[in-house]
Amino acid sequence: MFKVIPVLMILLLAGCAARHEPGNILPGTTTHAEIVAQYGAVKGVGMHKLNGIPLYSVSYEFSADHVFPAGVTPAHALGLTYKNDVVVGYLFIPSFGQDSPNFDERKISQIVRNATRKADVIALLGKPQGEYIYPLVKGTESRGMVYLFGEAGSASAVKRLVVTLGPDGVVTDVEIGAYPV
Repeated sequence: MFKVIPVLMILLLAGCAARHEPGNILPGTTTHAEIVAQYGAVKGVGMHKLNGIPLYSVSYEFSADHVFPAGVTPAHALGLTYKNDVVVGYLFIPSFGQDSPNFDERKISQIVRNATRKADVIALLGKPQGEYIYPLVKGTESRGMVYLFGEAGSASAVKRLVVTLGPDGVVTDVEIGAYPV
């Protein structure tokens, strides 16, 4: 079901860092105008279709505000996907130090479809780095918790997990794979 949104790959190549977590972004509610008011104008827009539905994606990069150890390429970025000027998905990517959202793949087997609840997933894997709604996940009432890890410039090391929840907050689907696929 998932198709990679090409503009999000740009996020992995960005050399950037700062704390700009998307705590107030709510897919299905937050508008493009609200995002621009908070983060400023975007420099580019990627237009695409998913299952015939027109979408567009934008990204924000944040500049480094401190020095990083040798061998660490900082990457703080925010990618957003819109349908009709309303956010349908976002992904926040910090990829260094304690901010690194690297999930433990061995724990994924503990997520059981039609049994595991949202709170259980967060307790197991931590706070997700993004959220998707339809059409980025199956089901018009579903929400996807997105976990992504990757160091800028190292696209081969990137992993993505999307845990889809039904309206009742119970897991309906689990997808893991390389990002982008």
